[in-house]
Amino acid sequence: MMSTNKNNLSREEQLLRDKINEADFAYQEADWNAIESKVSGGSWAKYKTLFKTAAAFVVLSGAVYFLNKETKTDSSQNSDRITATEKTEKKEQSVTVKKQEEKAATINKESKVQPSSSIEYSKEEPIDNGEIAESSEKTALPKNEEFIEDKLPAEIEETEISTSENEVENINFDINIEGKLCLGEELRLSAQNNNGQTNSSTLIYRWFINNKRIIQSNAEFNYIFDDAGEYQISLKVRNESGQIVSESSKQIKLDKAEEIDFTYEDLSGIFTDFTAQLKPNPAHLEYKWFVEGKEIQLDENNQYDFRQKGIYSLALVYKNESGCVSEIEKPLQIEDDFGPFQNVINPQSEIEKSRVFMPHGFEDHKGFFEFTIFDLSGSVVFKSNSPLKKWDGSLNNSGQKLAEGNYVWTINVANEKGQKRNITDRVKLLYLK
Repeated sequence: MMSTNKNNLSREEQLLRDKINEADFAYQEADWNAIESKVSGGSWAKYKTLFKTAAAFVVLSGAVYFLNKETKTDSSQNSDRITATEKTEKKEQSVTVKKQEEKAATINKESKVQPSSSIEYSKEEPIDNGEIAESSEKTALPKNEEFIEDKLPAEIEETEISTSENEVENINFDINIEGKLCLGEELRLSAQNNNGQTNSSTLIYRWFINNKRIIQSNAEFNYIFDDAGEYQISLKVRNESGQIVSESSKQIKLDKAEEIDFTYEDLSGIFTDFTAQLKPNPAHLEYKWFVEGKEIQLDENNQYDFRQKGIYSLALVYKNESGCVSEIEKPLQIEDDFGPFQNVINPQSEIEKSRVFMPHGFEDHKGFFEFTIFDLSGSVVFKSNSPLKKWDGSLNNSGQKLAEGNYVWTINVANEKGQKRNITDRVKLLYLK
């Protein structure tokens, strides 16, 4: 039975098909008799056969027309599908060829690049996923931002995977560390190969601290750690094709010296007027003291004689067994505290203590003592070797009156420890009732 495809017929064609299908050529005897009566003899038989032939031709022509149209439609649809498939395949092949050509060109370009071991490595090798090349030889320890992902450009990674290990020349780099392994100290890290070389313009250096890559691609650089503790420093060295030629690691321990501080007390005795007692904290450690940058030695009581008043720069330094150092520096002020001196003598005063003169503070002194009074011309008017012998205002306490005015006195003292002190001042002689 002839198949139909109504979707491919126009409105007029569909209407014609429907009419043909509705046509009914049933035999009607009355009609044929009427025709036959009008046609004589053999003529009717001739026309009757002609009519039947024409009707059959009409039906056959309609069937052939629609069958031919369906065949053309199916052929056209198949041809369109084949053409679209061929175009898609050609397009995919073109894209694939283009990608292969771009990849080959990129690999060829990368093979010609020779990364420098200087800071400018980031300009020659593309960095993926925010990878950063260091712009300074010294790492300033930006906190929490110094670690990045260890990832090579895709072209180099593929080259590395596809290359046999037998084709890679091993160089064997070691990690060299210079400096004190102490918190806050600047360390010098460098890659040194078995030939004693520390740099090569054709190699790429990847540094890791505790398995996290830092922003460094140089063969050597400076680094300061943020915290004390144990660290694993690792190094991967690649050639210009991305192949790993050396891997090494080193374990280090960063020590930290104890935190220290100090206070002081400005003393005020005859021999300690310019002395300070220094009190370090913690007290059990061994320290070094520095005044204005020069090391000093304290006595058994942690005291130091500055010999005169003033403001001094005092520094305290501690070094532990690992050689790690703690240091603190503060200003220290020394005052002239010993000054209970009488500056007037009146031999005619009604107050007994005002009629004689002896500077206070020496009453209990045991040791060398010398007290001398001069007039303004430099002549000695009184001298004593005991703090108990005071001046009464006369010449050598002889009763011979001296002129009113200012006189200069000095006291030289020393103790059993060999400490000496010289004190000079003025006193005024008056005669008032």
